[in-house]
Amino acid sequence: MTTTSALDEAFARKALPSPPERKGLRVAAGLSARSVGRQLGVSGQAVLLWEAGDRAPRGGNLVAYVELLRQLAELEAFALDGSGPG
Repeated sequence: MTTTSALDEAFARKALPSPPERKGLRVAAGLSARSVGRQLGVSGQAVLLWEAGDRAPRGGNLVAYVELLRQLAELEAFALDGSGPG
């Protein structure tokens, strides 16, 4: 099990996008809540609750979720600027 420091959590809380942005990044990437949940080791329902703002991820889940969202944002920017492969 990975230990998450208080500093990691503090940074992740500041970097966590708003609930609508979270859902938008997931949907833009063509991912289901279930697949994101599987990647993070939580249920798809947990992801939907985070996206609705009804619950907030904590600890290692928070840090991992923020990193996944950061990667999805990079993927979206990459696709939008047309510099993707091909």
